[in-house]
Amino acid sequence: MRKTLLTLTLAVTSLMGFSQTYIHHSADDCILLNITPQANLDDPDVIPDATYTASVLNPDATNPVANPNTSTNVSSTLSGTANNNLIIDLPTTYAVGDPFTFNFRFYSASSGSNKNGSGRIIVRMYNSNLGTSATKRINLTNVDKTGGKWEEYSYTTTSLPDNTASESDIADGIDAAGGYDKIIIIPSNGAETIETLYFDDIELNIDNSVTPLSSDATLATDNQWYYNNAPDAFNTTAAGWAGAADPVESQATPSTIGNSKTTVLKFTRNDNDATTGIKFDQGPSFKYDEGDGRITVRIYPECNIDYGIPSVKIRARHDGTSGTQIQTDGVTNLTPNQWNEVSLDLTDVGNQSGSIATNGVYNEVYLIFNQGINIDTSGNLAVFYVDALQVPKEIALSTNDIDAQAAAISVYPNPVTNSFQLDYNKNIENVELYNVTGRLLKTFSARANYDISDLTMGIYLVNINTTSGSKTLKIVKK
Repeated sequence: MRKTLLTLTLAVTSLMGFSQTYIHHSADDCILLNITPQANLDDPDVIPDATYTASVLNPDATNPVANPNTSTNVSSTLSGTANNNLIIDLPTTYAVGDPFTFNFRFYSASSGSNKNGSGRIIVRMYNSNLGTSATKRINLTNVDKTGGKWEEYSYTTTSLPDNTASESDIADGIDAAGGYDKIIIIPSNGAETIETLYFDDIELNIDNSVTPLSSDATLATDNQWYYNNAPDAFNTTAAGWAGAADPVESQATPSTIGNSKTTVLKFTRNDNDATTGIKFDQGPSFKYDEGDGRITVRIYPECNIDYGIPSVKIRARHDGTSGTQIQTDGVTNLTPNQWNEVSLDLTDVGNQSGSIATNGVYNEVYLIFNQGINIDTSGNLAVFYVDALQVPKEIALSTNDIDAQAAAISVYPNPVTNSFQLDYNKNIENVELYNVTGRLLKTFSARANYDISDLTMGIYLVNINTTSGSKTLKIVKK
């Protein structure tokens, strides 16, 4: 990694008034930008025959002698033709007039320049809405290759230009289109013989340093712990879901920075199913719009460069019913090797896939990891640690709900020994059983007998939901 070079760069940029640079892509550090190989600029819809590999062994950790790249792993690309390119998604858009710095290291076995050897490297910057034509992009520095050692690419400017300013068909230029959001690298332009280009330590003047989380997660007002690995808060058990290994409770934490618990839940993905995670289904029920209306959890993903940027999707359901589903729109990326805190806003209609569950009550939480990625089952596994999962408070039936008189429905026998029946069986959607504090204990579909033989003696509330309304009755279990 470029420790010596980075120190020098910071010193020079400080004197010149430019912003500090930060590493945004380093295989050794498990930091990756989103990079996609593309066929060529003129016809981007052609299927690319270029390759991009996030992590390969460093081909030369010795040269140059004065400042070797000692990284164990680096990234690589191999073009199919001289105009194949890589598209890099910038983590933040740049506006016209912004200062901009873009540095990286590269290595090729052979020298190259335009129409000679392994070719030259061309770098351009553009807005994805406007495209890459010559009057819309800006050209950064082009570089030839010395070959046989690691070299430096560096481009910096105090003020990015607007190359679309003279275009009559583009109203208000780059900024109106959303700013510069992508970089193109053509790694083998004008090459006589195309060979693998290795690259490492991509730097940008965007601050991506992360502030560690507080030592303990804060439980929001009117929320409750669904899972929290503390002696007084084992509210649930978690089961493997969609073919994954079962998560294991009370495992040593990978780090107490950002989460002070000494033991947490460990989940290992070792399957080829592209949709895999944890299903929590024995925790307390919760009402989606109580408390802060969010599911919040802390997750620590181990670095595994082969699977790219780790991610999670949070999902809530009632009794596994997909029609009640509320879930993260897309996936949420996670930073490897540290605790992340992420949330799902249950009240955001954009996250609500179907109808809200009856009475807004949910009793299942899913955490889906690295969706769309098949995991190598031969031993290269993906490991995630989970803790501090909180949800809104339990539903509590109001006095009005309990005393409401709907259709003529009665329950018998009452008191109940093992099961009860309803004298009304028309249009029943479901029957819910609560304890006197309002905690949902059971949900039944319409049936002749409702079995509660496993419950202890006491008073319970039966909520009967029909297509025309609902009614809540009190029963006594003897």
